[in-house]
Amino acid sequence: MNKPLLSIIIPVAPNRQARLQAVLSRLSLNMATFPDHTFEVLIADGGSTDGTREVCETMQRYMRLKYVYLPIRK
Repeated sequence: MNKPLLSIIIPVAPNRQARLQAVLSRLSLNMATFPDHTFEVLIADGGSTDGTREVCETMQRYMRLKYVYLPIRK
């Protein structure tokens, strides 16, 4: 796989599934004209307990996306 030219990093606060889904959907529409290998999206999840992971897994079908779960440390 080619090295991406652009990395888009999205930090996600806990339980922001709906907002993330809207952002990723819009991003996938805007990036549809770019070849997949030119960009990647990195999601840093700050401890969500909603469906954030599932949203990311779904969007991986449409874009080069990596999901990283970072649980909140107390």
